Amino acid sequence: MNAINSFMKPCFQGLMFLFFVSSPVYAQNIMIEGNGNNIPSNQINVTSQLKTYFGVYQGTRTFSNIPDSTVFFLIRNNGASNLNISNAQITNISSANFFSITTNPAATVAPGATTSIGISFTRVKYGVAMAEITISSDDPATPEYKFYVHANSEACECPGHFYTPDCSACINPSLVYSDNCESCSNGRTPPLCIF
Repeated sequence: MNAINSFMKPCFQGLMFLFFVSSPVYAQNIMIEGNGNNIPSNQINVTSQLKTYFGVYQGTRTFSNIPDSTVFFLIRNNGASNLNISNAQITNISSANFFSITTNPAATVAPGATTSIGISFTRVKYGVAMAEITISSDDPATPEYKFYVHANSEACECPGHFYTPDCSACINPSLVYSDNCESCSNGRTPPLCIF
């Protein structure tokens, strides 16, 4: 009996050691990546490295529903069971709806698999654009995964607002662009207002 106890004791000690040092493995484990890098949930800071900063867009344009840029973020399931995504929503923090979800993620992501969410930025006016993205799933640790996106929509820096649509050069004052590209003071067709 003593021999058995002597044999079993180190085995149980080993099992106890493994039990305490092992980290928990969740059935579902969501992770979102931008440009191949992990975006921590609830991170407010935006960077071009994570693709959460869309950049500065300058120039006149006829404001419309045509996106200026679309960025895809990778949603990865690092868990051992299927990850079920119940909702993906966007909340525009700025005064206008600059951002929108143009590609929804798959409803189910297998263990080790990925899906994508496409976020589009559209200049609907000049100004600062910021939005909160929320992905809801059955991940027990992070049921609501949130991250933020940001961009700037600016007019050109030209005295008198005489500029080419892409801000590449100031032009002759006889070709005048209206600030919002929606109207010309002389009734001509914007954005070129030819006197």
